[in-house]
Amino acid sequence: HRGHIIAFSREWKAQQAVVVAGRHFGPVTNGGRDWPMAWEATINLPTGNYDQVLSPAADVRTGTVAVSRLFGPVPLEILLRSNRGL
Repeated sequence: HRGHIIAFSREWKAQQAVVVAGRHFGPVTNGGRDWPMAWEATINLPTGNYDQVLSPAADVRTGTVAVSRLFGPVPLEILLRSNRGL
């Protein structure tokens, strides 16, 4: 599903946000009939610890993260770099 994920990061001073979203759903949903049970893709996060905004189940750390860990019922997540431990 790597080709169906878009992610970008924005940074301002000591703040950073990473947005991860699904896109072009037709091929991965069988024309909208089936939703993926897990998104088979990963993203590489910049250095830091991140809090999930939309589904705050767990903190996310720097490195490679499975997209299926980020997405809940909606294929979208916003990660904010945490100042904890800095």
